[in-house]
Amino acid sequence: MMIFGSYLPQEISITRCVLIIIVIDTAVALMAGLIFQTLPVAFGHMPGGDLVAILFFTLLSVAAVTSMVGFLEPLIAWIQNTRHYSRHKSPLITTACIACLGVLSILSYNILSHWKLGSRNLNGFLDVLANQIMLPVGGLLIAIFAGWQVNKASLRDKLPAMPKAMFEARHHLLRFLLPPAIAVIIITGFL
Repeated sequence: MMIFGSYLPQEISITRCVLIIIVIDTAVALMAGLIFQTLPVAFGHMPGGDLVAILFFTLLSVAAVTSMVGFLEPLIAWIQNTRHYSRHKSPLITTACIACLGVLSILSYNILSHWKLGSRNLNGFLDVLANQIMLPVGGLLIAIFAGWQVNKASLRDKLPAMPKAMFEARHHLLRFLLPPAIAVIIITGFL
């Protein structure tokens, strides 16, 4: 959200966009079980279902790849700024590195299954690293930065449609509730 929000024109309401994304994201999460459990069975029972299933899952894969663009954008911009690589070269390098790590992750289930980090294979270790360490710590750092380092007036300028009382509540939650709540999540993730 922060990545794409930085590209939004001033006249677009960030609050409205966030609410739309929350609704759509929640709907997609609720439909995940339907997509991977129910739809294959339904496709298998309908005439031409094999073709429809191939088309559907191909389009779903395209949607997943386009979502990946948002995750790659900060890394690509960083490579462009620090290494002074072109806009064409930066995504190629980033994608190649991620593909190599992806292959290592896949191989941890067969050829590299004997490699263990603690009690986990490579993919299990990367899963714990990303989901129990990096995501919560990243969220904590973003909350601290947005609540304590970003100028409050600057934030207010970016959210002109938000009522003042809601903005003040949001700002206090960002400063005083979110960091301890995320810290609890991090701590309980290790218990």
